[in-house]
Amino acid sequence: MNKLFTDEWKPVKFGDVVKNVNVTEKKPLKNGLDRFVGLEHMDSDDLKIKRWGLIKDGTSFTKKFLRGQILFGKRRVYQHKAALADFDGLCSGDILVFDVKNDRLIPELLTFIVQSDKFFDYAIETSAGSLSPRTKWKFLSEYKFLLPPVEEQKRIAEILWAVEDSIGKLEKSMKKASNYKKNLSNYLFTYGLMNFSEINKRKLKQTAIGKLRQDYKLVKLEEICEKITVGIVIEPSSYYVETGILAFRSLNILEDEFNLNNLVYVSSVNNDTKLLKSKLKEKDVLIVRSGYPGTACVVPKEYDGANCIDLLIIRPKQTVVNSKYISNFFNSAKSSCQ
Repeated sequence: MNKLFTDEWKPVKFGDVVKNVNVTEKKPLKNGLDRFVGLEHMDSDDLKIKRWGLIKDGTSFTKKFLRGQILFGKRRVYQHKAALADFDGLCSGDILVFDVKNDRLIPELLTFIVQSDKFFDYAIETSAGSLSPRTKWKFLSEYKFLLPPVEEQKRIAEILWAVEDSIGKLEKSMKKASNYKKNLSNYLFTYGLMNFSEINKRKLKQTAIGKLRQDYKLVKLEEICEKITVGIVIEPSSYYVETGILAFRSLNILEDEFNLNNLVYVSSVNNDTKLLKSKLKEKDVLIVRSGYPGTACVVPKEYDGANCIDLLIIRPKQTVVNSKYISNFFNSAKSSCQ
């Protein structure tokens, strides 16, 4: 170990410098609280709380948290839900509320300690329960780590929050780009590659545009696909195994990409027999049926042979239509599924 660590960084237990806050608030609205946070409001690996519910709409939560404290999801810790609160409110009983215990640890650094892979790994190891594993404060308080001197903590926190600020700005830019993409997609699927200014100048109606696009052909989806089917929907959990063949669900499907959180697996035997109908091939298009219907993405080469649960599977005829074209169409505002 680096001599600097042994000389200046001191080993501590989490509970030596952090406290688990348990404060009950039974009259939140009267005492100025208006928001509550459940696990569903916390996004994996996000450092800040960005979503919440309104107490006036009803909640059974009574645990109170304050601005600057850390909310940590103790249920299903593998989802990596831990974030800094920038407002006062109520939270679920499945959320632990952390705050600094003394001046040995600065508040600005606590968020990053809790968000570290080592802390999450430890929390997962100390979780118990099969269907909905939970960890406990008594275990987390025993977590050991090296704590630098306060002045160095300040410098480290300053750097990390500067990086987080840059990430926030990048996310805003990406959101703007995503909105531009949606607008562009809507235009292209409406007018094709025709010049929009020319359409306005000539004041063409949709019927006239259609006449100009002689090379466009209206077809049924089944005419350009080898296969259109739905993944297994009847008691799918009975097929789940600890490890095996990956099976995608609606929560794993985003626009043009996969979300690899909360994955489930089926056995290789069922994948080739009972679930053969929903076995995937490279370039298949998966479309969500419930939740955010119409959301689509293309199966890449690395997921060839995987399976899916309650998703629409479209297998385009590659000599007729490109899979990405189908996926982009369903993700556009022109799709009637949106």
